[in-house]
Amino acid sequence: MERGGCTSKEKEKMKNIGNYIALVGVMVLSFVVGRCTADKDSFPAPPALTMNITDTLVNIINEPVLVVHEVPDQVDTAAILADYFSERHYMDTIIQRPYLQVELFDIVGQNRLLDRKVIVNYQQPVVYNNSLTIGADFGRNLCTVMAGYRRKSWEFRGGYDFYNRTPVIGVSKTLWQW
Repeated sequence: MERGGCTSKEKEKMKNIGNYIALVGVMVLSFVVGRCTADKDSFPAPPALTMNITDTLVNIINEPVLVVHEVPDQVDTAAILADYFSERHYMDTIIQRPYLQVELFDIVGQNRLLDRKVIVNYQQPVVYNNSLTIGADFGRNLCTVMAGYRRKSWEFRGGYDFYNRTPVIGVSKTLWQW
């Protein structure tokens, strides 16, 4: 405990309590000012108007029209039943992206949807945020060997210049990637 006073935690608590008291004071003050400055001679709201509307609906729905088609004399019942009980398998790719593929598999038979499967293939790309680097720079009056550490888009390097016989350091930031 500090001499003749409060610790920093106690000071922080007192500061927060003071902020809460000030907030409550502003709220009470705004309520009182709003009540005192309100318009005293306001008119009451007029009574609500009620409207009764009666409408009669005439028979809008018509009777269905029956259309009769002639049935052929020669009907292959076995072919109709074979077609009815056969299954048709459908496959459709709904989404095709580099990391996401969504496929829809349907089985249709007996005039209905028998089965549906949705297969989602999501391969999240591996993102490497850290890496170690090593490199060399060569040029006129320059011969450096460097090692570095890369974190996200920042790279910090250190090395030695053999031509000038001095240590070198560097930092770089990636501006854009493609």
